[in-house]
Amino acid sequence: MSKTIKPRIRISSKGWTRQVQVPKPPAQFRASVYEAAGAGPRSSSWQQAGLIGPVSLLGKSLDTLRNRVRYQVHNDPIASRVVDFLVGKVIGGGLRPMLRPGLEDPKFTRAMDAWMDQCDAEGAADFYGIQEIVFRDTVAGGDTVPRFRPRDPEKDKELVVPMQIQVLPGEMMPSHDPTGESLSGVIRNGIGRPVAYKIFKKHPGERLGGMVEMGHSYVDAKDCAHVFWKREPGQVRGEPWLTRGLITLHDLDSYQDAELVRKKMAAMPVFFIQTPTDMSKPSAPVGVSDGTDGHEEGTPLNADGTAWVEEDPVELMPELGPGAVVPVAPGYEVKPSLPADVGPQYDTFVRRQLQRVCAAVNAPYELITGDTPPGANERMMRIRLNDFYTLVKTWRRMMVRQFCQPAWRAAVMAAYDSGVWEPKEGTTLEDYLTVDWVGEPIALVNPEQETRADILAVRAGFKTQAQVIRERGGDPDTVMEARSAEIKKGDSLGLIFDTDPRYVSNAGVTQSRQGEFVLPDDGGDGDPNETIDL
Repeated sequence: MSKTIKPRIRISSKGWTRQVQVPKPPAQFRASVYEAAGAGPRSSSWQQAGLIGPVSLLGKSLDTLRNRVRYQVHNDPIASRVVDFLVGKVIGGGLRPMLRPGLEDPKFTRAMDAWMDQCDAEGAADFYGIQEIVFRDTVAGGDTVPRFRPRDPEKDKELVVPMQIQVLPGEMMPSHDPTGESLSGVIRNGIGRPVAYKIFKKHPGERLGGMVEMGHSYVDAKDCAHVFWKREPGQVRGEPWLTRGLITLHDLDSYQDAELVRKKMAAMPVFFIQTPTDMSKPSAPVGVSDGTDGHEEGTPLNADGTAWVEEDPVELMPELGPGAVVPVAPGYEVKPSLPADVGPQYDTFVRRQLQRVCAAVNAPYELITGDTPPGANERMMRIRLNDFYTLVKTWRRMMVRQFCQPAWRAAVMAAYDSGVWEPKEGTTLEDYLTVDWVGEPIALVNPEQETRADILAVRAGFKTQAQVIRERGGDPDTVMEARSAEIKKGDSLGLIFDTDPRYVSNAGVTQSRQGEFVLPDDGGDGDPNETIDL
């Protein structure tokens, strides 16, 4: 009989250790008080992960999940639409860097503009296009590894800044490392910070050009970025974003294919000819000719010695047409194909399944599918969009933190080290390593109401004009300079617009200054400071 091991806790204090026995709870309290944690009939089929860490849990399934999601994106229009939609809303025209006030430097701006145009190692995109590629592959594959590749200024003289970006998919890192050197391809130090990445020399799934060399190299964490959506503590790799809706997508795709075939059969004249069992002519031969009875050797024969000929029931069916009177050979019965109709619940069923898929990726159903459910209105749509755009801001912060800012720092350092640019007087290199990032403006559901809300917020001091301009994807300095130039030009031409608060109030009434209104110089012979009483 095995000895029962009593639970004990070791308590250490000033160099000595003692053991404290932990008493067992009374029997009446050992059962779970939570229904969801019970083991009753309703929980018997529950599949649970058990006590598995986030690295092991995802490492065992990542390759399968990634392959299935990529297949679905390549073949299912809904899955492809989900990825395109998220890329368009999060990246759009790109997350643009903006220098902080006082750091304007034409030489630096020219150098970085040139780098953003030349930064793709494959030469197919600019910096904003790389952002789209990185985010797209992160959504579809779970994570992406962009490498920062320094270039030799002597060999690559066409590059203004000798640094480019090579985007590698998540497949370039092992999802499970049996050597124990890394956690799913990520090498971390004692405090859990990534210090290097284990990356294959070639794509493990590429089969063109012969055998794939499965060697790997170690890349310093400072020379690359690792982009993924971290959803739980300890997670080192990202899961494909369509994971939670993958089974629904696959089954729905198969269901709609079957429904399409059913509709096709219902629209076509399909008939089944049932051969009678009792016929004057035998349905099978009774013998075979030996060649001496006038028939070719091996010819099947009837009982009366004549050659047996198999009749094709399809040939017995004449060509069908509208209003045709169809004769049928004696003994044959024709039955039309009547596929069962799914009834009026088809739209509701498909809509519910697509809503599950959209919920899996936190995207509005209406914008993914272009379908507006019955009862939807503008207020409900605005609530959904506000929730979605909150997540858009989260994903943009993820991109800025994990990719945009590291890539910018690497490019600025490359420009500085190569002598392309130096900080102007009164500034330091560190001032240029961190910038503000502005994305595409979030679309307005009701432009008039939301614009008035921004105006009220600025007038009340809750926001600044610069904040509003950045929220709408603009550069405050650029907008202010353009606005100033526009006002000066309008004054020189004697033009007054109702958008100019110097002359026209918010209500559309001319402004007064101490009981009089000053007209701008109209270029005539009158007094340029002519006034009229109000």
